[in-house]
Amino acid sequence: MNLVRRVINRWNTIAADRCPRLCGNVQVIRVAAWNRSGGNEQLFDGLDLGAGSLVVDVGGYRGDWSAEIFARYAPTIHVLEPVPDFVRHLRRRFSRNPKIDIHPIALGAASHRTEIFVQADGSSVHRLAGEAISIDVVCASEFLRPLARSGIDLLKLNIEGAEFDVLTDLVDTGLIDRVRTLQVQFHDFVPDAARRMKDLHSRLSKTHRPRFAYEFVWETWERVAAAVPQLTAA
Repeated sequence: MNLVRRVINRWNTIAADRCPRLCGNVQVIRVAAWNRSGGNEQLFDGLDLGAGSLVVDVGGYRGDWSAEIFARYAPTIHVLEPVPDFVRHLRRRFSRNPKIDIHPIALGAASHRTEIFVQADGSSVHRLAGEAISIDVVCASEFLRPLARSGIDLLKLNIEGAEFDVLTDLVDTGLIDRVRTLQVQFHDFVPDAARRMKDLHSRLSKTHRPRFAYEFVWETWERVAAAVPQLTAA
């Protein structure tokens, strides 16, 4: 069965790149378009970051994104990752880097304890596949508010469906105004994902403009040049 699945996946990958009409997986088609346009290099190239910048990586997994950002720009980075095995890996990987802090939590619309289903970089509270473990979820606006007082230069969200709740909370509280650049990966397995994504696009467009948007792959939004309001106490 695994061999059949691998053959199908390989066929879909080739078809998506050469003849999308023959591909049976819409997500493979989306990723192929992303790769043709430069792939993950688009996440790292040309960002207005430096040694004094503040970056937040939500959904750190094994730290590859943060490692690349640091190698290019050397900012301070806060990495959030709730899965204990991944947290241990991150702490070992960045143990000698005082500018990278690891936080063993997830973000959500409210603080609570829940289960996440561990499946490598696809670990999610929304997909019931893999080993279930308990994790701590912290309200996004509560966690980010202290960091946002000085401004967050880059916020990355790759959290397997939880991005909808996190972004809604940040927009509702106005904290999104303090984020200069947002990188987000929306996921289509969440109920009503397309409508929720469209609604968030509409709300984000009041403060940010898309640098690029590949549907359900990656998007980068940059804050428009305008006065940023001062935060009041929570």
